[in-house]
Amino acid sequence: MANALILSNAHELVRLMSSDIVYIAADRNYCNIFTADGDEVLASLQLGQIEEQIKSQLKEEAPQFIRIGRSLIINRNYIYRINLKKDTLQMKTPQTRFTPLSVTHDPLIALKKLIESEISKT
Repeated sequence: MANALILSNAHELVRLMSSDIVYIAADRNYCNIFTADGDEVLASLQLGQIEEQIKSQLKEEAPQFIRIGRSLIINRNYIYRINLKKDTLQMKTPQTRFTPLSVTHDPLIALKKLIESEISKT
């Protein structure tokens, strides 16, 4: 069952179902949250603050979100392709295909190994 992530500041409150969040990208002191239906939500929080909100609010669903380097949090359920040669990560939903996200090499290798290790455990 999907829980909601609620982000609030002095002027706005946004409620996002965890299953609707594809990835979150840092943009200085703000973050852009990209949803499964193709919407983009601007949050006036830093990525670390959103990461803490995910852990505290989503509890058992929090592990589906992975921090990749300094600028991304991704929902592992939407990973489509990891390309180490191009240092890109592509996320995909049934409704939308996102353009490849540029990710530094070492975090991308770690993500690939994490997913491969989870596959080998099943």
